[in-house]
Amino acid sequence: IKMKPVELRGHDRQINVVKFNFDGDLLFTGGADKKVCLYDAFTYEKLGKNKIWIIFKYFLLFLFL
Repeated sequence: IKMKPVELRGHDRQINVVKFNFDGDLLFTGGADKKVCLYDAFTYEKLGKNKIWIIFKYFLLFLFL
Protein backbone atom coordinates (compact mmCIF):
# COMPACT_ATOMS: atom_id res chain seq x y z
CA ILE A 1 0.00 0.00 0.00
CA LYS A 2 1.40 3.34 -1.03
CA MET A 3 0.71 6.09 1.51
CA LYS A 4 0.93 9.83 1.07
CA PRO A 5 0.66 12.68 3.59
CA VAL A 6 -2.65 14.50 3.85
CA GLU A 7 -3.26 18.01 5.15
CA LEU A 8 -6.22 18.16 7.52
CA ARG A 9 -7.56 21.65 8.12
CA GLY A 10 -9.33 22.55 11.34
CA HIS A 11 -6.68 22.59 14.05
CA ASP A 12 -4.65 25.59 15.17
CA ARG A 13 -1.84 23.44 16.57
CA GLN A 14 -0.48 19.94 16.00
CA ILE A 15 -2.75 16.90 15.87
CA ASN A 16 -2.03 14.44 18.69
CA VAL A 17 -4.58 11.67 18.06
CA VAL A 18 -6.07 10.20 14.89
CA LYS A 19 -8.78 7.52 15.06
CA PHE A 20 -11.11 5.91 12.54
CA ASN A 21 -14.60 4.70 13.35
CA PHE A 22 -15.44 1.00 13.08
CA ASP A 23 -16.64 1.29 9.46
CA GLY A 24 -13.56 3.28 8.42
CA ASP A 25 -15.55 6.07 6.79
CA LEU A 26 -15.05 8.70 9.52
CA LEU A 27 -11.79 10.10 10.86
CA PHE A 28 -11.57 11.76 14.27
CA THR A 29 -8.65 13.95 15.32
CA GLY A 30 -7.72 15.53 18.62
CA GLY A 31 -5.20 18.33 18.79
CA ALA A 32 -3.05 20.32 21.17
CA ASP A 33 -5.54 23.16 20.65
CA LYS A 34 -8.10 21.03 22.58
CA LYS A 35 -10.29 20.67 19.49
CA VAL A 36 -11.86 17.46 18.21
CA CYS A 37 -12.50 17.43 14.48
CA LEU A 38 -14.39 14.98 12.30
CA TYR A 39 -13.53 14.27 8.67
CA ASP A 40 -14.81 12.12 5.85
CA ALA A 41 -12.12 9.42 5.69
CA PHE A 42 -12.16 9.22 1.89
CA THR A 43 -12.25 12.89 0.89
CA TYR A 44 -10.70 14.36 4.10
CA GLU A 45 -13.45 16.99 4.05
CA LYS A 46 -14.11 18.41 7.51
CA LEU A 47 -17.66 17.66 8.64
CA GLY A 48 -19.84 20.10 10.59
CA LYS A 49 -20.06 20.52 14.34
CA ASN A 50 -23.62 19.19 14.47
CA LYS A 51 -22.46 15.87 13.04
CA ILE A 52 -19.72 15.67 15.70
CA TRP A 53 -22.30 16.18 18.46
CA ILE A 54 -24.60 13.50 17.04
CA ILE A 55 -21.77 10.97 16.75
CA PHE A 56 -20.45 11.87 20.22
CA LYS A 57 -23.87 11.27 21.78
CA TYR A 58 -24.11 7.95 19.94
CA PHE A 59 -20.65 6.99 21.21
CA LEU A 60 -21.61 7.82 24.81
CA LEU A 61 -24.75 5.74 24.53
CA PHE A 62 -22.75 2.84 23.16
CA LEU A 63 -20.24 3.08 26.01
CA PHE A 64 -22.82 3.00 28.77
CA LEU A 65 -25.24 0.38 27.39
